Amino acid sequence: MKAYINISPHIREGILEGLREYLQNELVKRCKKNSAYSLRSFARTLNLSHSALSEILNGKRKISEKNAIRIASQLGLSVQDLQAMQKHSHFSLGHIQFLHLSPEQQFEMSDWYYYAIWELCSLKNNKADKNWIAKALGIHPQQAQEAINRMLHLNLIHIKNGKLNKSKAELLDYTNSQQTTGTRKKLQKQFFEKALSAIDEIPYEQRHHSGMTMAIDAAKLNEAKELIKDFRRKLMKFLESGANNNSVYHLSVGLFPLSTDIIENKFKNKKEKKI
Repeated sequence: MKAYINISPHIREGILEGLREYLQNELVKRCKKNSAYSLRSFARTLNLSHSALSEILNGKRKISEKNAIRIASQLGLSVQDLQAMQKHSHFSLGHIQFLHLSPEQQFEMSDWYYYAIWELCSLKNNKADKNWIAKALGIHPQQAQEAINRMLHLNLIHIKNGKLNKSKAELLDYTNSQQTTGTRKKLQKQFFEKALSAIDEIPYEQRHHSGMTMAIDAAKLNEAKELIKDFRRKLMKFLESGANNNSVYHLSVGLFPLSTDIIENKFKNKKEKKI
Protein backbone atom coordinates (compact mmCIF):
# COMPACT_ATOMS: atom_id res chain seq x y z
CA MET A 1 0.00 0.00 0.00
CA LYS A 2 2.92 2.41 0.44
CA ALA A 3 3.15 2.81 -3.33
CA TYR A 4 -0.16 4.63 -3.17
CA ILE A 5 1.33 7.37 -0.98
CA ASN A 6 4.04 8.26 -3.49
CA ILE A 7 1.77 9.45 -6.30
CA SER A 8 1.29 13.16 -7.11
CA PRO A 9 -0.95 15.26 -4.82
CA HIS A 10 -3.39 16.02 -7.66
CA ILE A 11 -3.94 12.37 -8.51
CA ARG A 12 -4.02 11.43 -4.83
CA GLU A 13 -6.87 13.89 -4.23
CA GLY A 14 -8.76 12.37 -7.14
CA ILE A 15 -8.28 8.88 -5.70
CA LEU A 16 -9.57 9.91 -2.27
CA GLU A 17 -12.65 11.49 -3.84
CA GLY A 18 -13.13 8.42 -6.01
CA LEU A 19 -12.88 6.18 -2.94
CA ARG A 20 -15.58 8.21 -1.17
CA GLU A 21 -17.95 7.72 -4.10
CA TYR A 22 -17.03 4.03 -4.26
CA LEU A 23 -18.03 3.71 -0.59
CA GLN A 24 -21.35 5.46 -1.27
CA ASN A 25 -22.17 3.04 -4.07
CA GLU A 26 -20.98 0.03 -2.08
CA LEU A 27 -23.23 0.93 0.85
CA VAL A 28 -26.25 1.27 -1.44
CA LYS A 29 -25.42 -2.08 -3.07
CA ARG A 30 -25.17 -3.86 0.30
CA CYS A 31 -28.40 -2.30 1.58
CA LYS A 32 -30.21 -3.54 -1.52
CA LYS A 33 -28.95 -7.08 -0.96
CA ASN A 34 -29.79 -7.06 2.75
CA SER A 35 -32.58 -4.84 4.09
CA ALA A 36 -31.13 -5.19 7.61
CA TYR A 37 -27.76 -3.82 6.52
CA SER A 38 -27.07 -0.29 7.74
CA LEU A 39 -24.52 2.48 7.96
CA ARG A 40 -23.39 1.07 11.30
CA SER A 41 -22.91 -2.37 9.73
CA PHE A 42 -20.75 -0.88 6.99
CA ALA A 43 -18.76 1.14 9.54
CA ARG A 44 -17.99 -2.03 11.48
CA THR A 45 -16.80 -3.71 8.29
CA LEU A 46 -14.46 -0.79 7.59
CA ASN A 47 -13.30 -0.57 11.21
CA LEU A 48 -14.53 3.02 11.45
CA SER A 49 -16.98 4.72 13.77
CA HIS A 50 -20.41 5.18 12.21
CA SER A 51 -20.19 8.95 12.75
CA ALA A 52 -16.84 9.14 10.93
CA LEU A 53 -18.18 7.08 8.04
CA SER A 54 -21.31 9.23 7.84
CA GLU A 55 -19.20 12.39 7.58
CA ILE A 56 -17.00 10.80 4.92
CA LEU A 57 -19.98 9.71 2.82
CA ASN A 58 -21.59 13.16 3.11
CA GLY A 59 -18.39 14.97 2.14
CA LYS A 60 -18.02 16.62 5.54
CA ARG A 61 -14.75 14.82 6.27
CA LYS A 62 -11.90 14.03 3.91
CA ILE A 63 -10.51 10.51 3.84
CA SER A 64 -6.98 10.54 5.20
CA GLU A 65 -4.35 8.45 3.44
CA LYS A 66 -4.12 6.29 6.56
CA ASN A 67 -7.86 5.62 6.54
CA ALA A 68 -7.84 5.07 2.77
CA ILE A 69 -5.28 2.30 3.17
CA ARG A 70 -7.23 0.75 6.06
CA ILE A 71 -10.51 0.91 4.15
CA ALA A 72 -8.92 -0.59 1.05
CA SER A 73 -7.50 -3.40 3.14
CA GLN A 74 -10.88 -4.15 4.75
CA LEU A 75 -12.57 -4.26 1.34
CA GLY A 76 -9.81 -6.28 -0.32
CA LEU A 77 -8.87 -3.46 -2.72
CA SER A 78 -5.38 -3.35 -4.22
CA VAL A 79 -3.14 -0.35 -4.94
CA GLN A 80 -4.18 -0.67 -8.59
CA ASP A 81 -7.86 -0.57 -7.57
CA LEU A 82 -7.29 2.67 -5.68
CA GLN A 83 -5.35 4.26 -8.51
CA ALA A 84 -8.07 3.27 -10.97
CA MET A 85 -10.56 5.28 -8.88
CA GLN A 86 -8.80 8.47 -9.95
CA LYS A 87 -10.72 8.22 -13.18
CA HIS A 88 -13.94 8.67 -11.21
CA SER A 89 -12.96 11.76 -9.25
CA HIS A 90 -15.70 13.66 -11.13
CA PHE A 91 -18.23 10.84 -10.66
CA SER A 92 -18.76 8.68 -13.73
CA LEU A 93 -21.87 6.58 -14.33
CA GLY A 94 -21.32 4.54 -17.46
CA HIS A 95 -20.50 7.03 -20.21
CA ILE A 96 -21.86 9.98 -18.22
CA GLN A 97 -19.49 12.24 -16.31
CA PHE A 98 -20.44 14.84 -13.71
CA LEU A 99 -18.74 18.20 -13.33
CA HIS A 100 -18.94 19.46 -9.75
CA LEU A 101 -19.24 23.25 -9.60
CA SER A 102 -17.18 25.20 -7.12
CA PRO A 103 -18.99 27.56 -4.69
CA GLU A 104 -17.75 30.48 -6.81
CA GLN A 105 -19.17 28.97 -10.00
CA GLN A 106 -22.45 28.18 -8.23
CA PHE A 107 -22.69 31.81 -7.13
CA GLU A 108 -22.25 33.02 -10.73
CA MET A 109 -24.85 30.52 -11.96
CA SER A 110 -27.47 30.91 -9.24
CA ASP A 111 -30.55 30.84 -11.50
CA TRP A 112 -32.30 27.75 -12.83
CA TYR A 113 -32.02 28.69 -16.51
CA TYR A 114 -28.21 28.35 -16.51
CA TYR A 115 -28.62 24.61 -15.98
CA ALA A 116 -31.40 24.45 -18.55
CA ILE A 117 -29.18 26.21 -21.12
CA TRP A 118 -26.41 23.73 -20.35
CA GLU A 119 -28.76 20.89 -21.23
CA LEU A 120 -30.06 22.68 -24.33
CA CYS A 121 -26.54 22.10 -25.66
CA SER A 122 -27.43 18.40 -25.95
CA LEU A 123 -30.36 19.02 -28.32
CA LYS A 124 -29.46 18.68 -32.00
CA ASN A 125 -31.69 21.57 -33.06
CA ASN A 126 -30.31 24.06 -30.50
CA LYS A 127 -29.34 27.56 -31.57
CA ALA A 128 -26.82 29.90 -29.96
CA ASP A 129 -29.38 32.66 -30.22
CA LYS A 130 -30.78 34.57 -27.27
CA ASN A 131 -34.28 34.78 -28.77
CA TRP A 132 -34.43 31.03 -29.49
CA ILE A 133 -33.24 30.23 -25.96
CA ALA A 134 -35.63 32.75 -24.40
CA LYS A 135 -38.59 31.21 -26.26
CA ALA A 136 -37.51 27.65 -25.38
CA LEU A 137 -37.22 28.42 -21.67
CA GLY A 138 -39.77 31.18 -21.20
CA ILE A 139 -37.22 33.77 -20.04
CA HIS A 140 -36.31 37.26 -21.25
CA PRO A 141 -33.82 37.46 -24.17
CA GLN A 142 -31.53 39.64 -22.04
CA GLN A 143 -31.41 36.92 -19.36
CA ALA A 144 -30.53 34.38 -22.03
CA GLN A 145 -27.73 36.56 -23.42
CA GLU A 146 -26.26 37.27 -19.98
CA ALA A 147 -26.28 33.56 -19.18
CA ILE A 148 -24.55 32.68 -22.46
CA ASN A 149 -21.88 35.33 -21.86
CA ARG A 150 -21.24 34.13 -18.31
CA MET A 151 -21.04 30.46 -19.30
CA LEU A 152 -18.65 31.32 -22.12
CA HIS A 153 -16.52 33.26 -19.64
CA LEU A 154 -16.48 30.25 -17.28
CA ASN A 155 -15.48 28.04 -20.23
CA LEU A 156 -18.48 25.78 -19.65
CA ILE A 157 -19.82 26.16 -23.20
CA HIS A 158 -18.56 27.20 -26.61
CA ILE A 159 -20.32 28.18 -29.83
CA LYS A 160 -19.62 26.38 -33.10
CA ASN A 161 -21.52 26.71 -36.37
CA GLY A 162 -24.24 28.69 -34.62
CA LYS A 163 -24.88 25.98 -32.01
CA LEU A 164 -24.25 25.69 -28.27
CA ASN A 165 -21.77 23.01 -27.23
CA LYS A 166 -20.61 21.76 -23.84
CA SER A 167 -16.93 22.38 -23.19
CA LYS A 168 -16.50 19.95 -20.32
CA ALA A 169 -18.23 17.01 -18.67
CA GLU A 170 -21.73 16.00 -19.66
CA LEU A 171 -23.71 17.05 -16.56
CA LEU A 172 -23.37 19.93 -14.13
CA ASP A 173 -23.77 18.85 -10.52
CA TYR A 174 -24.56 21.53 -7.94
CA THR A 175 -25.77 18.99 -5.34
CA ASN A 176 -22.48 17.39 -4.26
CA SER A 177 -21.76 19.89 -1.49
CA GLN A 178 -23.28 19.18 1.94
CA GLN A 179 -23.31 22.88 2.83
CA THR A 180 -26.71 24.57 2.64
CA THR A 181 -25.56 27.87 1.17
CA GLY A 182 -27.80 30.78 0.26
CA THR A 183 -27.02 30.17 -3.41
CA ARG A 184 -28.08 26.53 -3.27
CA LYS A 185 -31.25 27.39 -1.34
CA LYS A 186 -32.18 29.97 -3.97
CA LEU A 187 -31.64 27.50 -6.81
CA GLN A 188 -33.53 24.68 -5.11
CA LYS A 189 -36.47 27.01 -4.40
CA GLN A 190 -36.55 28.09 -8.04
CA PHE A 191 -36.69 24.49 -9.27
CA PHE A 192 -39.48 23.59 -6.83
CA GLU A 193 -41.39 26.72 -7.86
CA LYS A 194 -41.11 25.55 -11.48
CA ALA A 195 -42.42 22.15 -10.37
CA LEU A 196 -45.42 23.80 -8.68
CA SER A 197 -46.19 25.87 -11.77
CA ALA A 198 -46.00 22.77 -13.95
CA ILE A 199 -48.92 21.20 -12.05
CA ASP A 200 -51.25 23.85 -13.47
CA GLU A 201 -49.50 24.74 -16.72
CA ILE A 202 -48.19 21.43 -18.16
CA PRO A 203 -50.50 18.58 -19.33
CA TYR A 204 -50.26 15.49 -17.14
CA GLU A 205 -49.05 13.42 -20.10
CA GLN A 206 -45.89 15.57 -20.20
CA ARG A 207 -45.03 15.52 -16.49
CA HIS A 208 -45.11 13.38 -13.35
CA HIS A 209 -45.87 14.56 -9.83
CA SER A 210 -46.18 12.06 -7.00
CA GLY A 211 -45.32 11.67 -3.35
CA MET A 212 -45.56 9.49 -0.25
CA THR A 213 -46.07 10.23 3.42
CA MET A 214 -44.44 7.71 5.75
CA ALA A 215 -43.36 7.11 9.33
CA ILE A 216 -39.59 6.55 9.38
CA ASP A 217 -36.56 6.01 11.57
CA ALA A 218 -34.68 9.31 11.14
CA ALA A 219 -31.40 7.50 11.81
CA LYS A 220 -31.71 6.03 8.30
CA LEU A 221 -31.74 9.42 6.57
CA ASN A 222 -28.14 9.32 5.37
CA GLU A 223 -28.68 5.93 3.78
CA ALA A 224 -31.94 7.16 2.26
CA LYS A 225 -30.12 10.10 0.67
CA GLU A 226 -27.65 7.74 -0.95
CA LEU A 227 -30.49 5.64 -2.33
CA ILE A 228 -32.15 8.76 -3.74
CA LYS A 229 -28.90 9.89 -5.36
CA ASP A 230 -28.42 6.46 -6.92
CA PHE A 231 -31.99 6.53 -8.26
CA ARG A 232 -31.59 10.04 -9.71
CA ARG A 233 -28.46 9.12 -11.60
CA LYS A 234 -29.80 5.83 -12.94
CA LEU A 235 -32.99 7.53 -14.14
CA MET A 236 -30.95 10.27 -15.79
CA LYS A 237 -28.81 7.69 -17.58
CA PHE A 238 -31.95 5.93 -18.85
CA LEU A 239 -33.67 9.12 -20.05
CA GLU A 240 -30.58 10.60 -21.71
CA SER A 241 -29.67 7.42 -23.61
CA GLY A 242 -30.44 7.47 -27.31
CA ALA A 243 -30.05 9.94 -30.16
CA ASN A 244 -33.52 11.52 -30.18
CA ASN A 245 -33.42 13.80 -27.14
CA ASN A 246 -35.72 16.75 -27.87
CA SER A 247 -36.67 18.27 -24.50
CA VAL A 248 -35.02 19.52 -21.31
CA TYR A 249 -36.62 18.26 -18.06
CA HIS A 250 -35.79 18.67 -14.39
CA LEU A 251 -36.20 16.10 -11.61
CA SER A 252 -36.69 17.46 -8.08
CA VAL A 253 -36.87 15.17 -5.05
CA GLY A 254 -37.86 16.37 -1.60
CA LEU A 255 -37.61 14.29 1.57
CA PHE A 256 -38.45 16.29 4.68
CA PRO A 257 -40.14 15.93 8.10
CA LEU A 258 -43.80 16.81 8.61
CA SER A 259 -43.67 16.05 12.34
CA THR A 260 -41.06 18.75 12.92
CA ASP A 261 -41.51 19.11 16.68
CA ILE A 262 -41.05 15.38 17.34
CA ILE A 263 -37.91 15.23 15.22
CA GLU A 264 -36.40 18.31 16.85
CA ASN A 265 -37.11 16.97 20.34
CA LYS A 266 -35.53 13.65 19.46
CA PHE A 267 -32.33 15.27 18.24
CA LYS A 268 -32.34 17.67 21.18
CA ASN A 269 -32.57 14.77 23.65
CA LYS A 270 -29.63 13.06 21.94
CA LYS A 271 -27.51 16.18 22.28
CA GLU A 272 -28.43 16.55 25.95
CA LYS A 273 -27.35 12.97 26.66
CA LYS A 274 -23.90 13.66 25.19
CA ILE A 275 -23.28 16.62 27.52
